Formats: sequence, structure tokens, C-alpha cells
Amino acid sequence: MSKMTEWKCSKCAGFDYLYVPGYKGGGEGVHDGPFLFNSLQPSRYICGQCGFVEEYFDNPEHLEVVRRRHGDSVRGE
Repeated sequence: MSKMTEWKCSKCAGFDYLYVPGYKGGGEGVHDGPFLFNSLQPSRYICGQCGFVEEYFDNPEHLEVVRRRHGDSVRGE
């Protein structure tokens, strides 16, 4: 898992942020199995100036699970 080294708030363009790492477990997020404890949580970047929150799957393994389970849902052009 790797945290972004350069982050800029897409709302206020601030550079100060709080980082909350993603994890596997809990009941919210993207489910990777039949049970709630199998859910994947994205990492959160919270702007220290305006409070805007962005979520990313910055763990490549978690991102691959999302692609496998939901890849047919949305297609980019």
C-alpha cells in the first residue's frame, strides 16, 4: 500500500491533508466475499483546509478485486 506523495485538494487546491489508510474488514466499502468482514475500505485523503474527502484504492491488490467484481459495471471511453 502506498500513500500519495503529492496530493492537492480538488475542491480548494490546498496541500495540507490527513491520511486514513484503507483496510480489509468492516461492513462498509466494496465487498470481496459473502461476509461483511470481507469488505475493502479505500484510503481517505481529508483536506486540512476545507475538510473535503477523497477516497482511493491505493493498494493494488484491493484495486484488482474491485476490477474483478465490478469491472463490467462502468466502462471508460
